[in-house]
Amino acid sequence: MDDCSKTADYHQPRNESESPSLVLEDMEGESEEDIFQENNNNNVEPMKEFVVNDENWYSEVERDSDLESLRGTYDNSLAKAKYLSMRMEDAIRDNPNIPIGQLINTILRKCIVDVSRWKVQKAKRQALDTIRGRDDIQYELLWDYCETVRAKNPGSKIILRRPIIGLDGCFLKTVYQGQLLVAVGRDGNDNMMLIAIVVVQVKNRENWSWFIGELLDNIGGLGIDKWSFILDRQKGLVDALRELAPGSEHRFCVRHLYENFKAKFKGAELKEYLWKASTTTNKQEFRAHMKKIAELDPKKSQDYETTAEWLSKIPTKHWSRAFFPVKSKCDILVNNLCESFNNFILDPRDKPIITMLECIRIKLMTRLQCKRVGMEKYTGSACPNVLNKVNKQGKLARHYFNRWCGASEFEIDHFLHKYVVDLDNKTCTCAMFQLTGFPCCHVYSAIADMRHEVEDYVDTCYKKPIYLKAYEYMIHGVPGQEQYVNTGCEPLRRQQDLRKRGEDQ
Repeated sequence: MDDCSKTADYHQPRNESESPSLVLEDMEGESEEDIFQENNNNNVEPMKEFVVNDENWYSEVERDSDLESLRGTYDNSLAKAKYLSMRMEDAIRDNPNIPIGQLINTILRKCIVDVSRWKVQKAKRQALDTIRGRDDIQYELLWDYCETVRAKNPGSKIILRRPIIGLDGCFLKTVYQGQLLVAVGRDGNDNMMLIAIVVVQVKNRENWSWFIGELLDNIGGLGIDKWSFILDRQKGLVDALRELAPGSEHRFCVRHLYENFKAKFKGAELKEYLWKASTTTNKQEFRAHMKKIAELDPKKSQDYETTAEWLSKIPTKHWSRAFFPVKSKCDILVNNLCESFNNFILDPRDKPIITMLECIRIKLMTRLQCKRVGMEKYTGSACPNVLNKVNKQGKLARHYFNRWCGASEFEIDHFLHKYVVDLDNKTCTCAMFQLTGFPCCHVYSAIADMRHEVEDYVDTCYKKPIYLKAYEYMIHGVPGQEQYVNTGCEPLRRQQDLRKRGEDQ
């Protein structure tokens, strides 16, 4: 016992369930050799006095040897991953994507400790678990979280006055992966407005069918046939939509359509005329552009599928404005509604499931409030983004010559082109007025000739009262995990791995 009288006197933590976690603040700048000499079987000879400050425990050692024999090295086995995770937590909280190499350099500079890349990776994972929560534990809490959200937001319902809905999915970046399916609408100010989201394991027909079925059940107030959907040509999504909403309008994103077209038919002129065919609202112009595409076909003299044959497989009502119904008051050709939302939630997509859903909920809650307050302060009768589009049409209208036919009808001349406008029926032979719901340049010219207010000819879906009606609801706050509703349901487990396994696995 006398031989051990100079060893460290350890005071155990008050909570014995916690293993002593050595906090190294007083050791920073000192290597392991700075603290302990080479030991023998009977004795541990401390070289330097230090005290570990901790709420629960501390350790004291006696200074018993000459410091002249210190050896300089950056190795320290006491710098465990748990300790490093605590030291890195603030840096990782500020930048979750901070590179491992940068963390190694930071630890070396601040703690004078050289650590392995593997240990820093482990420490970073532990810090992220502390900041965001663990993926597996959050799946177990999912029932309670969902019930808490329902309890705080009873009877939630969205009122949509523009029946245009974008459908798409995006990959999640968590350790368990998965995909997020979204349905996004367009508000009266031409901004994206989330309708529904769901987390699934994979995008397939089964999951799309379930999602679309739930969506239609909740937005069926206007009748299924009155909705317009815009989507990419994903086979599972297209099949599910045809089955569940066969009478609704289905638009295909022209950007993705062109990417598929370009894989077989390349050329700048082909691209130009394909976009002209999709953007025109005039059926005669559409046919002229399609004829030009056929003439430019690089394979027309060979025994291959021609451009006309390829495009004929996709009904024109799915991708050309000339054949779109006018009920949606929307002329979009690309699925930028969902693209905007995917960018909106780019940061939360790499977080555990509940943390991700909470980040999305908070972003949406804040967005709804900002949109509502902003429009309440706005003094115009029609939404500002739409008025900006109308004003651009007004600048073009100065180049037109009007002839009043009588009543509310006008004949509009523009060089070799001629259009007929009826202000009472809100029609123009260019069809853009009917499709978008706000005056085209021909209609604007007639409105100016009659000295009428242009805002009176903007569709009601763009008016301030309708916009505020869409944003009158609010997303209520949700308490923390310790206050979740206890459903008593069996905890969910993480998603199953769908990868194909080898015969020996």
